[in-house]
Amino acid sequence: LNLQDHAWTMNRGRWEGQLRKKVRYDKIYSEVCAPLSPDHRRGLEERAKEGGDWLNMLPRYKNNNVLGEGEFRDGLLMRYMLEPSDLPTHCDGCGKKFGLKHALDCKSGGLITARHDELRDELCVVGRQAYSPAAIRDEPYINTSRNCSSRDRETTDDSPQQDSRQA
Repeated sequence: LNLQDHAWTMNRGRWEGQLRKKVRYDKIYSEVCAPLSPDHRRGLEERAKEGGDWLNMLPRYKNNNVLGEGEFRDGLLMRYMLEPSDLPTHCDGCGKKFGLKHALDCKSGGLITARHDELRDELCVVGRQAYSPAAIRDEPYINTSRNCSSRDRETTDDSPQQDSRQA
């Protein structure tokens, strides 16, 4: 028994088996994708490249990645370029026909604001963990004239200020 020949033969056998498996899966994939529209097919190909890491992660409340039944179902449907069945017929912001693409693109509907608010809230949680909770605000602090000293009010006009060192 020559160990080098044996190792080479085993590696070649594994490689040929993987190649046969890939050819078989490619054939099945092309049969499944044949009746689909080009946009749907392109979307599936993009999803295949991304992988499905969110499906393999263990849900943890600490990591804020626990999905409810509806969120999980909608995530799977969107992954395969299918629209969830419980979408409204018209957009609540602009009144146009509602669909998944419109929901993600509409500037006047609620999803853009909801995504912004979710990101803001998540950044606040992380900020409160890093700093003291009192140091983090979810709304901007607005200075009113009552909070400014007389010196601050003098410098708030629109005219550019001269630097005393340059004069």
